[in-house]
Amino acid sequence: MSISNLTIQNFKSINRVEMQLGDFNVLIGANAAGKTNIVQAVKFLKDCAAEGFENAFSLQGASNYFFNSRNKATHGIFNLTFIPLAAYKRMLGFTIKDTSVFGLLQNITYQLRVLPQTESLPYYVDIITSDAVWDEFPPVKEQDSYSSQIECLKVLEKHKQNKEKMGKFLASHNPNTDRPFFAVQNQQGKTMHHMEEMVNEELGRSLLIHSDIFHLGLLGRPTVDQLLDIGIYNFSISKLVEANSLIGRKDLESDGSNLILVLKNLMDNEEKRHQFLLLLEYALPFIKDVKVESMHGQSLVALLTEKYDENFSLPSVFFSEGTISVIALIIALFFENKSVVVIEEPERYIHPSLLAKLVELMKDASRNKQVIITTHSPELVKHAGIENLLLVQRDKEGFTTVSRPNDNEIVKTFLHNEIGLDDLYIDNLLGVES
Repeated sequence: MSISNLTIQNFKSINRVEMQLGDFNVLIGANAAGKTNIVQAVKFLKDCAAEGFENAFSLQGASNYFFNSRNKATHGIFNLTFIPLAAYKRMLGFTIKDTSVFGLLQNITYQLRVLPQTESLPYYVDIITSDAVWDEFPPVKEQDSYSSQIECLKVLEKHKQNKEKMGKFLASHNPNTDRPFFAVQNQQGKTMHHMEEMVNEELGRSLLIHSDIFHLGLLGRPTVDQLLDIGIYNFSISKLVEANSLIGRKDLESDGSNLILVLKNLMDNEEKRHQFLLLLEYALPFIKDVKVESMHGQSLVALLTEKYDENFSLPSVFFSEGTISVIALIIALFFENKSVVVIEEPERYIHPSLLAKLVELMKDASRNKQVIITTHSPELVKHAGIENLLLVQRDKEGFTTVSRPNDNEIVKTFLHNEIGLDDLYIDNLLGVES
């Protein structure tokens, strides 16, 4: 899964921003420009999937701090469009009466609309849509559904270039009506199948994405899976170096507080251990080995051996801030099972001379997963490549805006005249207007 488009409206410093994202994305801008608010918008959607709307809304400060302070009567809108990578995750099907309908999803857009209310919780509606190649088939029987779906998939693959077979799958849920709505539309927007009779589950105030209402359906629960497949990290040095319990979460925590436990599990796998040490040696050539040991059977500590003295091991509490940061970044980028990785200010605690290697690692990781970072570092900007930069600024009214310096002709002229990206960033010229 990768996020292709992100739209945010009326959230914190944001009035409305629309972003197209690639494999590697670098959000740059001054302090308080709104970079973290963009990350928090993505986190809000992930928290909705993991914790439900009420908890996610509360984690963002509830009504007092969720909406823009000058825009409290307007919908908060969150649109996230992603592309399922695996073919089996792109197949949607259901049987109604004497017809089975299958679609091959091209993308999935999850939209959450949040309207301020006077009561404690706002009114909200979530909508899922997908552009799809679809067709009707004879009814698929449960006992041979797998083989039948494979045959349907082959037919749909052949339909890809046929515009007449294009349409939309749409699902929406208004908590005030309890029952969700599900429909299939043709290319002209006409509803061809309306599945009200097959939707019997009452969701109440639950989000549509938490529903299992569709027979063979892939719009609800898999959307949750895709949102949960986003890793968001803002590492804390004090958390990274502390000893870990022998018991804890397998996935890396957002602040890195279980890094040593995650590192232990990684090092127990010989293939992953070898890959990890190669990546670490590329970034920090002086490191010979890293291992994790149990302290008195109660906690875990990482031990680092340098090439300068292979008979001495340094415990993690004494690791340099840069070293432990690089270890955390390598694990997040290459070993966490996430298809989207978002990292706030990865350059913190890292010497500028190392940032070129860090960018290369991030670009390498982005071949297999989408990478989104925020940064203030001119050195990181210098090596990121202008095509990967998204400039976050505040306009004259104080609202956050997002633009691409690569689309700015004046910036291209500066670069043509051999003015560096880092110099343009320092002098606030990446967003200059004609």
